[in-house]
Amino acid sequence: VIKDVLVPDLLALPSGVDLHNHPLVTSGSIFLQ
Repeated sequence: VIKDVLVPDLLALPSGVDLHNHPLVTSGSIFLQ
């Protein structure tokens, strides 16, 4: 995981990571782009 230096609170994850069913995503606490 890499924290973006230009955009606050943006994390870059490695390709292939699937978080679509993670509780934070399904609850709307975080979103994937």
